[in-house]
Amino acid sequence: MTSLAQSEENPQTERFHIVGIGASAGGLEAFLELLRALPSGTGMAFVVVQHLEPHTESQLAAILSKATDMPVVQAAEGQSVEPNRVYVIPPNTVMLIENRVLHLGPRPDSGTPHYQIDRFFDSLAADQGADALA
Repeated sequence: MTSLAQSEENPQTERFHIVGIGASAGGLEAFLELLRALPSGTGMAFVVVQHLEPHTESQLAAILSKATDMPVVQAAEGQSVEPNRVYVIPPNTVMLIENRVLHLGPRPDSGTPHYQIDRFFDSLAADQGADALA
């Protein structure tokens, strides 16, 4: 069992669930409803992957921050995922997770369907195993 002092010194050894939440562009109200219902101290991290217009700036983090006391940020390359926070995918990116670190890359411009939510969920399951929820 890890003591609180050990967890504070090395947060990567602390176990917590990472929740992947995905939706199409019409999922905003569901995201808001979920965040309003959650206490701010769940001990879990939340990663929101929404289908966004590829070349439009997103206001999703600002909108979601009004529904929760948890910090809500647009994800950045190399950002460590921490509990009691919400991370939002930036537009026009592919987001994966490895060792609880978010990795962003450009969205392919192949003209084929883009399944970003599936790709993130696959990486989340591979990275977190039983500590992943979706």
